Amino acid sequence: LKQLKRVNKPIAVFNVKGYYDALDALMKRGAEEKFLRIDCLELYKSFTENEIAEMIEYLESGPEEVSSEIERRYS
Repeated sequence: LKQLKRVNKPIAVFNVKGYYDALDALMKRGAEEKFLRIDCLELYKSFTENEIAEMIEYLESGPEEVSSEIERRYS
């Protein structure tokens, strides 16, 4: 839904003990092989146990901030 612009809220993945490392690797490989658009990597952001404060800040950021971050990276 986020990719279709029906949802514009931040999506955080809490990557406890590397559980979602395979998801990150799958998404990156898909983008490298042109199976996914590069901006698909920005649909979510992954955080470790040591990044809880950053995750909370990211989740509290408004949809506009997340959209502008994506636009800035891919403009």
